[in-house]
Amino acid sequence: MAVGPRQLKPTMMILLCVSTAGWANTGDDALPPPPAPQSLNDEAVFQLALIVNHYDTGLVVPVTRRNGDYLVSSADLLRAGLPPENVPPGEVNLTTLAGVRSEYDSAGQRLLLFVPQAWVPAR
Repeated sequence: MAVGPRQLKPTMMILLCVSTAGWANTGDDALPPPPAPQSLNDEAVFQLALIVNHYDTGLVVPVTRRNGDYLVSSADLLRAGLPPENVPPGEVNLTTLAGVRSEYDSAGQRLLLFVPQAWVPAR
């Protein structure tokens, strides 16, 4: 006895639906929760041009953004012309320097430092 394709189609559909329904567990199609946005942006390192009082120092330095603060190596700040007596050793949190203001220029990939005029020589 020969079986035609029209006779097999309903049988195959029933077998397919019945057999795969038992494979899935509840919640299998759920996505994992997205990561917290704060954990993605806690720390980032940028390579930025260092600008001091609107003067381009010609330096591109690694700048760490940690919890909204910008940190730069003291060696890089000294190479930019800041006086050693005003720059603590190691990694320097720019918000802790008295009289210093910093801005991140994302379009120009620059870190703009505004320091007291007495700190830098006349240019």
